Amino acid sequence: MKNIFFYTGNRAEFSLLKPLIDSIKNIKNVQIRLIVSGSHLDNDYGRTFDEIDNSNLGIDIIKGPLKKIDSYNSTSLFIADSIKVISLILENFEPSLFVIYGDRSEALGACIAASQNGFPVIHIEGGDITEGGCLDDNVRHCMTKLSHIHCTTNQKSTQRIFKLGEENWRVKNIGLPSLDEIYKGKYASKEEVLTKFNLNLNYPLIIFTQHTVASELPNLNNHIEQSALALAKLYKEYSAQVICTYPNNDMGSRIIIDRLIKLQNNYGGINLYKSLGGYFYHGLLALSKEKKVKILSIGNSSSGIKETACFNCNHLNIGTRQKGRNAPNNIINVDYNSEFIFNKASKLINSTNEEIIYDPYWNNGAGDNFRKILQDLLKMDIKKILIKTTKGTSLE
Repeated sequence: MKNIFFYTGNRAEFSLLKPLIDSIKNIKNVQIRLIVSGSHLDNDYGRTFDEIDNSNLGIDIIKGPLKKIDSYNSTSLFIADSIKVISLILENFEPSLFVIYGDRSEALGACIAASQNGFPVIHIEGGDITEGGCLDDNVRHCMTKLSHIHCTTNQKSTQRIFKLGEENWRVKNIGLPSLDEIYKGKYASKEEVLTKFNLNLNYPLIIFTQHTVASELPNLNNHIEQSALALAKLYKEYSAQVICTYPNNDMGSRIIIDRLIKLQNNYGGINLYKSLGGYFYHGLLALSKEKKVKILSIGNSSSGIKETACFNCNHLNIGTRQKGRNAPNNIINVDYNSEFIFNKASKLINSTNEEIIYDPYWNNGAGDNFRKILQDLLKMDIKKILIKTTKGTSLE
């Protein structure tokens, strides 16, 4: 029996990991466990553990609660706490493979805990670049060098991992996992979305998410103020319906939340949700497929870059947070300036988008690609072959 562990510590990760979990559930002699940590267990950020718990995965779920981040200097303590919590969990198990996603600090802690205890690590979405002042790049590349198999989501990232010195046989572009669910239509129907959010499709719909940027915290108040002013003007000028979501639970997030609460209180058509969940978030984006319906995504979230293209939905990317990321041709960049944001959003609302959008994150099913990789790994002596010094880390 092979024990395959997955780790998720952030609300965005579950919809990315679920297709991979589903793809391997029917492999014989495989026991799957999911460690749920971070903001999933935080009531202040929507307690998205409930979404996981209600998804009928049919696997063992283990909770690993972490202490909250409350200041910039606490990030290192947050990573340390993640290392400790996950190490204590793994003391009771012998993972054959440990699957970890992305570039966040809690995931880095889990990656350190698994790799430094001698467990082979599969890293999903390595090789990306987001050079806009976040700590993500350092964390992501660190996780790559700590891992043993690399499942990228696009070809540019695959080539970047080769340049980091990883052996070619360890790297595979599987595509973005969340797109599997999207292309299968596993999201809320038009009727469900209209009912839940009380929408009128005769008016434009804006979906907004803005996260903090670690190197720009001194400017955070102004950044969210510029966005809020633009959203208010779009509401007043176009009777736009605005659905805002909470940011990640990073330093400074409370500043964003408080400003969005004020915005919601001042304007009846602007509503704030702690979390939409992939099911309803993708259902909202899917409304862009309706003729004559104006849907626009705005903010600095990676989901705007990676998940809007397959719905043919335009995304207005604000600021530097996603700078350098491999972007489809539906992305329009704008600075933190309320007039710039409003003007570009107005142009998109008034345009007719008939162009077919190129999506660099689709590779014919991430789940199928992942299952093939795992089946090949299970045929070998995993520890003996995977945990060894590669040419990228030797001193030759």
